Amino acid sequence: MDICDKVGTSSQNAKDCLRSIVKRLYCQDPHVVMQAITLLDACASNCGKVFHLEIASRDFENDLRKLINHPQPKIVDKIKALLKKWVEGDFKTDPQLNLIPSLYNKLRSEGHDFSSVSDTPKRSTTLSRDPNVVTNSQEESDIARAIQLSLQESKTHTQSTSSHSSPASKRSTSLYPSMNSVVGASNTSQEGRKVRALYDFEAAEDNELTFLAGEIINILDDSHPNWWKGSNQRGEGLFPSNFVTADLSVEPEEFTKLEHSNKKLVQFAEEVEVKMVKREPEVVEVEIDEKKMDRLLHLLHEADPQCDTSDPQEMLDLEGPKQFNFRGHNYFYSGHVPAHANQKVDWLDARNICREYCMDLISIETQEENNMVFRLIQQNDVPYIWTSGRLCDFKGCENRRDLEPKSLYGWFWSANREKMAPTNQVPNGWGFNPWSQTGHKKVRQPDNAEYDINGTNESCLSVLNNVYNDGIAWHDVACYHEKPFVCEDSEELLNYVASTNRGIRL
Repeated sequence: MDICDKVGTSSQNAKDCLRSIVKRLYCQDPHVVMQAITLLDACASNCGKVFHLEIASRDFENDLRKLINHPQPKIVDKIKALLKKWVEGDFKTDPQLNLIPSLYNKLRSEGHDFSSVSDTPKRSTTLSRDPNVVTNSQEESDIARAIQLSLQESKTHTQSTSSHSSPASKRSTSLYPSMNSVVGASNTSQEGRKVRALYDFEAAEDNELTFLAGEIINILDDSHPNWWKGSNQRGEGLFPSNFVTADLSVEPEEFTKLEHSNKKLVQFAEEVEVKMVKREPEVVEVEIDEKKMDRLLHLLHEADPQCDTSDPQEMLDLEGPKQFNFRGHNYFYSGHVPAHANQKVDWLDARNICREYCMDLISIETQEENNMVFRLIQQNDVPYIWTSGRLCDFKGCENRRDLEPKSLYGWFWSANREKMAPTNQVPNGWGFNPWSQTGHKKVRQPDNAEYDINGTNESCLSVLNNVYNDGIAWHDVACYHEKPFVCEDSEELLNYVASTNRGIRL
C-alpha cells in the first residue's frame, strides 16, 4: 500500500502510472491485458482521488470505449465489471468524476449489457483454472511489482536520462514494456546457458539485441515464452526466442534443410514492406522479358486511338491478363491465367506478381466489389484468395493511438493506403460486416489465432470459402501462407507509366 501512496502523491505520478497501464491494455497478448486491468483496479482502489481524476479524463474515456469493443469476451466482461464497480462506488457522487458515470449511461443506452457482470470479482477456487486469475498472495505480489515498474517508468519519463545510458535501461519507448517487469523481477535464468542464432536479427528498439545467423548468444533470462534476454559482443537486450536453437552444433543452413513445414519467416525491418526469407525450393521468381516489354511499348505508341478496331492479338498477349472489368477497373484471378494457374504464393509474392502487370492485389472497398469477388469464389469453387488487406503492425505504427486496438482500427488496403472501417462495425454503405463471425478460436475475425500457436501475427487479409463452416468471409491470416490471388488495375502504377511514356494508350 505504501507504493500506492507514492503513486497518489502527485498528479504527474498518477498520470505516468495510468499511461503505463494503458500501454499494457493495448497489448496483443490477452493475458497481459487481464493483468493490466487487475492493476488498474488496484490503483483505482488505493491511490486516491488524484488517480481517480486521471481515470475521469477524456483520453481515458476514449480508451475505455475501445476496450469495450475488444475482440476477447473475457476482457470486455472484466472492463464492464470494473466500470460498473466505479460507477456504484467512489465515482457515483463526486461531480469532478462525472465523466465515468456519464460514459456508463451512454454505453447502456447504446445497448451494452452490464447486468451479467458481477459487482466485485469473485474469488472462488474454481476460478484458479483460468490462467488469467491468480491467488490472493500472488496477485498482491504482481500488483506491487507492476506498480513499482510504473513508478520507474514515470521517473524515466519526467527526468530524461543522459544519452549515454545503456540501451537496456530505456523502458519508456519500448514496444515490449511487459518484458522489462519480467526481466527485472525474475532471476530464473540458467547460468552459462548458450544458444545459437538461426537467423539474422536487427534490433528495432533500444532494448533489443542485434545478432547474425550462426552467432553464439549467452542467455540472461528465458522466462518469457516469446522474448528472451541475452548478451553477445554487441551488448545485451531482448530477442525473439524462435530465432535461436539450444543445439550449438546446428548451422543455419542445416536447420533450413530440417524444416518440415512450408512456413516463411518474417524479418523485422524499418520499411513498411514486409520482406520474406524463403527456402530455396520455394522461391517464386517473376521473369521480366525486356524484349517483350519493348515490343509492347512500341505497339502502344504505334496504336491509333481513333481506330475502332480491336487491338491485335499480339498486343493483347503482351499487355497481360485482363479477365473481367468492373466499374472501369480490369481484374484477373490467378487460377484462370495459364502462367499462374497452378501457382500459390505468399502475400508479398502475390502483390509483386500483380505489380508486374501495373496492377495490385484487390482492395475490396464496396459491397458491390465484395459481391463480385464472392461470386468468383463461389462459381469457381476457389478455397481462398489473397487481397491487399494489411494490418499496420510494422515500424511506425506503434505510436498511432488512433489505430489502437489494432485488431479493430489497424487494418488498411495496402494497394491505395486507404484505412478500413473498424472490424467490428458494418462499413459505410454496406448492409453487413464482411469479417467472419468465427475462426480457429471460435470468435469473430480478426482473431490473430496463429500468434497463440507459433508466435506469428496474422497480418494479412484473405477471403476464405467456408473453411470454418461460415460461408465466404474475410479472415486475418499469417502472410507466409501460400494462396491464389486476385489482381486489379493500380491507378498509381498506370499513372506512372502514362507520365513516363507521353502519348501512350493504356
